[in-house]
Amino acid sequence: MTTALPSASVWQPANVVEQLMAQALDRGEHRTLLDLLASASLYVPGQPDSDGRMELVAEEADGQTCLPVFTSPAAFAGYRPTAPGFFVMTWAELAEIWPDPAWRLVVNPHSPITVDISGTTLTAAGHPDPALGQAGRSAGFAGTPVERLLHEAITTANPDLLVRALIAAWVLVPVAQPVALEVGPGDPQFPWQPLVVGKRTAIVMFTSAARIVEVAGHQPGPVVTARLVDVLRAWPDPSSGFVVNPGSPVQVMVADEDRDTLIGVARSIVTLTDPPRPDISLDALDAVVA
Repeated sequence: MTTALPSASVWQPANVVEQLMAQALDRGEHRTLLDLLASASLYVPGQPDSDGRMELVAEEADGQTCLPVFTSPAAFAGYRPTAPGFFVMTWAELAEIWPDPAWRLVVNPHSPITVDISGTTLTAAGHPDPALGQAGRSAGFAGTPVERLLHEAITTANPDLLVRALIAAWVLVPVAQPVALEVGPGDPQFPWQPLVVGKRTAIVMFTSAARIVEVAGHQPGPVVTARLVDVLRAWPDPSSGFVVNPGSPVQVMVADEDRDTLIGVARSIVTLTDPPRPDISLDALDAVVA
């Protein structure tokens, strides 16, 4: 996957997905980009053929066939103001009908949040991550691979699976104000934004943009992407609760004693894997989370 980094311009994100895409591109977080796209609505140029079936509108660029797709109607209109129309699809739905692995997918072409993805990456990422095993194929819930794993753990009351999913997750953390790219949860300047969940103040995290939209709509406040283990390492207040995806089918409210256990596990994992890696393999956790 190749990306075009956002540059200073008059461009403004049309929704939370585009806001988080710009942030992930700035930070070079390719895994976060894929998770965002996996949870987003995609606006795919096309029109019904004579039989009423979807006809994709592809383009040729540098000798390759590319399919442009967009993450908002505004992005679509800015690129194709005279196009006949679009279909709204999920990443998984697009992967199911992808016509040729040699095609490339170009998300928001000629914009500050352009992402160029190979067809093989699209079709592979459109299905549950094999590293999650059969548990990642939770029936009846459409979400990111980590969210499907969380759903499976919740519905089957499997605490070990739940811990593995949480420790492996990248999360979106609401903050009190926008921060510089180099400021992470472990930085003294990190502007933590505890929220009230139920009757208690908690540090809240989300596993995808779709989970934020469920709670905050399409215009949430600023967020920072981080590994959940890094959030746990830097936990700011022992009295704060720990909630993931509030108001969602994959909501997790962690008891204080379990939160403290997870903090200990997170610190041991980061100690073993410093310098931090882009992601944590679930397989690598087997020896740690026992």
